[in-house]
Amino acid sequence: AGLERIVRASEVAPAVGAILEALLAGRETVTVEARQRTWEGAPLEVAVGVSLLPEARHDWSRVLVAVRDLTPVARVRDRLRALHEATPDAVLVRAGDGRIADANGAAAAILGCAREALAGRPLAALAADAAASEALEAAVRRALREGAAESEWTARGCDGREFPVEVRLRRLPALAGEGAAGPSLLCVLRDVGARREAERALRESEAKFRDLAEKALVGVYLIQDGVLRYANPRLAEIFGYRAEEIVETLPVSALVHPDDRELVARNLRRRLEGEAEALRYRFRGLRRDGAVIQVEVYGVRTAYRGRPAVLGTLLDVTAQIEAEARERRLRDGLLALGRWSRALLQVRSDERRFREVACEGACELVAARAAVLALARNGGAAGPGREPPVVAAAGDAADAAGLEAAVRAAVRDGRAVRAELEGGGHALALPVPVEGETAGALAVSLPQPPDEVAERLLELYVERLGVTLENLRLLRSLEDRVARRTSQLEVANRELESFAYSVSHDLRAPLRAIDGFARAVLEDHGERLPPEGRAYLERVCHAAERMGRLIDDLLALSRVTRREMHRRPVDLSALARAVADELAAAEPGRKVEVRIAPGLVAEADPGLVRLLLENLLRNAWKYTRPRKRARVEFGAERGAAGATVFYVRDNGVGFDPRHAGRLFQPFQRLHRDEEFEGTGIGLATAFRVVRRHGGRIWADAEPGRGAVFRFTLEPGPGGLTEGGPGL
Repeated sequence: AGLERIVRASEVAPAVGAILEALLAGRETVTVEARQRTWEGAPLEVAVGVSLLPEARHDWSRVLVAVRDLTPVARVRDRLRALHEATPDAVLVRAGDGRIADANGAAAAILGCAREALAGRPLAALAADAAASEALEAAVRRALREGAAESEWTARGCDGREFPVEVRLRRLPALAGEGAAGPSLLCVLRDVGARREAERALRESEAKFRDLAEKALVGVYLIQDGVLRYANPRLAEIFGYRAEEIVETLPVSALVHPDDRELVARNLRRRLEGEAEALRYRFRGLRRDGAVIQVEVYGVRTAYRGRPAVLGTLLDVTAQIEAEARERRLRDGLLALGRWSRALLQVRSDERRFREVACEGACELVAARAAVLALARNGGAAGPGREPPVVAAAGDAADAAGLEAAVRAAVRDGRAVRAELEGGGHALALPVPVEGETAGALAVSLPQPPDEVAERLLELYVERLGVTLENLRLLRSLEDRVARRTSQLEVANRELESFAYSVSHDLRAPLRAIDGFARAVLEDHGERLPPEGRAYLERVCHAAERMGRLIDDLLALSRVTRREMHRRPVDLSALARAVADELAAAEPGRKVEVRIAPGLVAEADPGLVRLLLENLLRNAWKYTRPRKRARVEFGAERGAAGATVFYVRDNGVGFDPRHAGRLFQPFQRLHRDEEFEGTGIGLATAFRVVRRHGGRIWADAEPGRGAVFRFTLEPGPGGLTEGGPGL
């Protein structure tokens, strides 16, 4: 009745049953824990203690009952149990008899068996072999004695899988009612197989990295606190040390040129402080022997023993930078060589100035203090038994005087001469070859012995001098030939002018007589002549008239090639309009549509270009005669090379384009006289006019569909030459 006042009657029976069972067994005091509910239904966990009073030891109606609320303790226990289950490590409780009293879920998963199968199993059964069993037992003894112990050994799970484990043992406090077998141990077991595999892989990776670093062709370093924590043999070799002489002993600044130490310190600081993750840059290093080298480094931020460090590579780029400098010198020298070659060509007609310019160019080309050039006159051969060469100098006068001996030796021997000058400096003299002979020599004085770049540039320079002299020889020869040809042409032109005058004077008088007498016979005696006789006389008159036109055209053609040209801006549109008006006035009965583009202007000789337009427009006017609606057009268009191309287009009878090459040859015609009159001189005259202006002329046509003649009046790609038509 007393218990029922505390807890609900329905919850009392189990607790009362346990108490009675203990009292009947002879125990005087009994404590039982029970999960109950309050009258309000809230969960309640209590400890009920029942003791028989001493004066009423056998009177069960008088007992002492104590009830303790264990709910707060139970909550803590439940949290510990949840934590126990949540941990990823296997947690086991070893009872005093050496058997497993409790295990969490992780233990079941790691050991590969159910929790029920683990309960009551000896902890020693988890050892995979005798060594593991011995290590476990030693750890158990140490934990029982000292309160805690750790060990590592190989475990075997219920499924037979063996794996390395790390075990921590802790002695648990003794509990009330615990037997005499001994205290319990808390065993935390961790599967370290994955970690061991990662450590093994890491060791292999480190070994590979070290092997790679030790054998690398570039320097590898690890810097921390301004000291090399690691340096491979190559890095030590670059600076002239052994690796053990600089690692952990030599500050990094000792390997850096004083002027670059601030740069290196700043870049190291930027990475160590996280401002930059990686950097690549160059600086000057100091070798053990004091030599300055150029190095390029690439380093990244890393961690070494838990602290920031810089790991990177170092490359000696001294040879590369020197090669780049040589390449730049050679490239700049080649540009200067071209510039001075052009300067020599500009003064080729003045031998004295030519020598002076050659010396000035040599001084600039190789940064010489002085230069001396000895050349035979007119680019001839020099040497023993020949006329002494003419000497020119530039630069320091004292050095130039010292170079003359080297120049004479190079001319005499025909080979390079190297010597030291008395006043200090070095001389280099090279012979100047011209068509297989030595035409002279060029010598320079340098503060240091000439390196390969200076020698190569000077060799190229004297080769260019030789080529220039060869060209001058050829040019003089050509000038002489041109002078002779010019003289011959002048004689020929005078003879041609004399011939033209003879043609004009000597042929015209008999021709006029033939024509006059023939016409007189027709007029005075024509009625008495038979028809056949009259026809003969008419043919004589017609032939004489045609012969007169031919003589006029020939004289005009000869004047085109002889007359002096005077270029100036010419309004081609106005000239074409004037010519078209003259043609229309000569044949007032024809209906011809004439189209002339306005504003066409060219730099040309007015008289010659009028002759050109007269011949082209008269040609178009003539060959459109069969058309009822004739059309003649003069205009301009832009050519492929950007030059202005003028054209005369018509819709006349056209011609077969296969015969276009004959159009511009004198006396060549593509139509019979019966169809269209002409002498075959007009287009040849047009061709000569265009050629005099340096242009070209060509024609396109199709039989029955007209023709177009195009021409330019300025030199350009495809410009005319003296040898033929510009088709």
